[in-house]
Amino acid sequence: MKVVAENIDAIEATLVTIEEWTNPQNREPLAPPPPAVRPRIDTTPQRQQQRTNVNSSRKIIQRFTFQFRALAAMINETGMEPAQVDQAEAMLKALDVMRSKLDSIEDVEFETVVIDDKTLNINETLIEWMKTIYKAKENNKKREKKEDRLKTDRMKRLLEFSKVFPTKLEDDSSILGFMCHLIRMEPLLPSEEDEAFLDEPALVANIKSNILRQDDIRATSKFETLYEITQYLTNMYLSNPTFLRLVFKPIYTMRKPFNNKDAINNINAVQNLLSSIKLANLTEQISGADLQEMINKCILLRRLDAYTTAWLTHSQDLEKEEPQDGDATSVGEALRSLHWGKCT
Repeated sequence: MKVVAENIDAIEATLVTIEEWTNPQNREPLAPPPPAVRPRIDTTPQRQQQRTNVNSSRKIIQRFTFQFRALAAMINETGMEPAQVDQAEAMLKALDVMRSKLDSIEDVEFETVVIDDKTLNINETLIEWMKTIYKAKENNKKREKKEDRLKTDRMKRLLEFSKVFPTKLEDDSSILGFMCHLIRMEPLLPSEEDEAFLDEPALVANIKSNILRQDDIRATSKFETLYEITQYLTNMYLSNPTFLRLVFKPIYTMRKPFNNKDAINNINAVQNLLSSIKLANLTEQISGADLQEMINKCILLRRLDAYTTAWLTHSQDLEKEEPQDGDATSVGEALRSLHWGKCT
C-alpha cells in the first residue's frame, strides 16, 4: 500500500508540473514582446456636428423648386406633343419622390412655391398638372387613332384605284394612286390629307422599292408600261429634284366634279410632262441594248394613244352633262396636240 500511495503522489506532482508548463502566465515567450505603441494625438479640431436633416432638406427643396419651375414652363393646357407628355410624366414622378422624402423629415414645412410673383400650392398644382398631362396624353392617343384611320382610308382609296391593275403591290403611299392614274387613264382624286404625303424623295423611294420587280414586269404589258414611265420619272428626279413637285402637283390637286376646263388643264399638264421628258435628253443616260429595246417597243407612245382616247371619251361625257360651246373644240384640239404620232 505504501508503494501505491507513493505512485499516486508522483502522478499528482507530475500533473501539477504539466499544468505549470501549459499556464501562459508562467510560460516564457518565444520572442521578446513588441514595444508599446504610443497612440497618435490628433491635433485637428473637431467639427461641430450639424443637423443632417437641415442640410438634406435644403438640397431637396432646391432641387424640387428647380424641377417644379421647369415643369411649370412645360405644361400647356392647350396641348402637348407626345415627347413633352413623356418628359412631363417623368418630371412629375421625380417631384413626387422628392415630396415624399421631404415629408419623411421632421420639422420641415414646404407647401408653396413662388413662380413669377405667384404663390402656388404644391399639392393642388401637382394635381392640376397631373390632370393636364393625362388629358394631353388622351388627346394624343385620339389624334394617333385618327391619323391611323386616315391612313387606312387613304390606303383603301388608293387600292380602290388599283383594282384593275394586275400587280401584287400593297403600297400605302400616293405613288400607287398616281401610277394607276397614268395606267388606267383616270384622274387621281386624293383627299386633302394626302397633300402632306406628296414628297418627291418618298415617291422615288416607293418607285424603287415597290415598282421595279422583274417578275411583274415580264408578267404583264401594263406593268411594262409602268416600268418605262417610272424610269422616266426616276431619271427626271435625279436630274432635277424639283421636277416632280412642279409638274405633278397640278394633277394631284385636281378635284371632282370635272368640267371641260379641268379636262383641258389636265391634258395640258400631261402634255407639259411629256414635253419635259422629251426635252430632258434622257437618251444620254440610256445606251446600247436598253436604248434599242426602248425604241423598238415604243411602249409609252402607244399608251399615249389610249390615254388620248380615254380623255376624249371623258370630255364627251362631260359635254353631255354640261354642254358648252367652244370647250369641246378646245378639248379636241388639246387631245390632238397631245398625240405624238406613230413610232418610227
